[in-house]
Amino acid sequence: MSRSANTLIQRSTCAGFVLVGVVMFVLALTILAISLFSLSSYEAQFYGESSNSLQAFYSATGGLERARFVLATQKTLQSVTNSLAQPGGLEGVTYARARYTDGAQESTGTIDFSSSRLIAIRVLGVCNGQKRMVQALFQPKTVLDYYKRLVTTSDATTGLSFGGFLQNQARAFLIGDAMQNSTDTTSWATAGARPRFLPHNDPIPVPALNTFFADHFNDPATQDVALPPDGKYLLQGTPGGGPTFFRTRSAPPSPYSLWDIANTSPEIDVKGTVVWMLDRGARFDFGVTVNGQPSDCLIIVARDGLFLGEHAGVYTFAGLTSDKVPVIIVTDSYFRDEQFVNNPSGTTNVNYLSAFASQVSIVGPTLGGSMTLTHDPNSPNDSSGGLIDRLYGEGALPNPSPGASLTQVSGHWAELDPDNPPQPN
Repeated sequence: MSRSANTLIQRSTCAGFVLVGVVMFVLALTILAISLFSLSSYEAQFYGESSNSLQAFYSATGGLERARFVLATQKTLQSVTNSLAQPGGLEGVTYARARYTDGAQESTGTIDFSSSRLIAIRVLGVCNGQKRMVQALFQPKTVLDYYKRLVTTSDATTGLSFGGFLQNQARAFLIGDAMQNSTDTTSWATAGARPRFLPHNDPIPVPALNTFFADHFNDPATQDVALPPDGKYLLQGTPGGGPTFFRTRSAPPSPYSLWDIANTSPEIDVKGTVVWMLDRGARFDFGVTVNGQPSDCLIIVARDGLFLGEHAGVYTFAGLTSDKVPVIIVTDSYFRDEQFVNNPSGTTNVNYLSAFASQVSIVGPTLGGSMTLTHDPNSPNDSSGGLIDRLYGEGALPNPSPGASLTQVSGHWAELDPDNPPQPN
């Protein structure tokens, strides 16, 4: 055989081996690619399931805390199921139930927060088919409520006081309950009507306005309110809706955020629930009238203002009148309501007032008329699920304190098998 023929045979053989090697290499890469693709798909599925499971856990634990709040505000066992697990309830929660752990295992009825009976709350969270269930035990107890009465004051020395002459005090009628850290009620003796003094054990805190202002004052949705030339303050919210926030900023050298000395008959027209915040207080030199309906609500939240050494968060220098609209005043300073100089013979009346302040100073009319501030202890606004409880739930009040709380019992938090949870025992 010639040399050229041998060379051709050798080249053909080498080419065959190369082709087989290339095919095997491509096959190996293909197998590796398929394996990597399968692995990545598995990992993506595993990650998705883990993420969904974690979200379900967050929904369950968040639901547990929400259920705790709902029980404290609505004060019925069935409120947990109705608020969390019904259509329009808490997203990601499909089951929620509160029950007593003893006796008949009731899951409906009103809670007695003075009893020692423990309450179990069980919540199921679901996300894309992944389920997590948690349960905890809670001890109900009563706590101070700062709004369901006429006056609540935190100052340890003075609290509520009636000032002016004897005739001023005799023309001031405060009808309702008062709670204060101070034990001094000396000035109450000569009032036309003095509130019922309520004893308490827990100290009343100064209204926590820093947190409240940080949450709402600079919010872009908060609307500005300026001194109106016609004396009409228009605070228009949404009837039947959540709270609408307003603000009036301080402008030095004025000692107050708002000092209305020009309007002789200022009026505040309210629609819906409105919260008016003033970072250096408000003073009205003439009698203020609040207009609206009983279903509306005016909440004034004011920090301290100072003029000639006299502190005031809210200062109505000629009295305050609101025949229909509930009025709630919150300040870390004084609430001063006077008819000593201006409107000295006029008659003013607030049908539902709640004042939570450091101190409250009352000076009735000097020459005639009367000043009447009322907060009926049996008002439906103070009932379970009423106005005040609704405002707590909507974040419309500083120091939300629904008068009741549930303390978690140590060692009794557990995650349960959502497909086979233990029967209540």
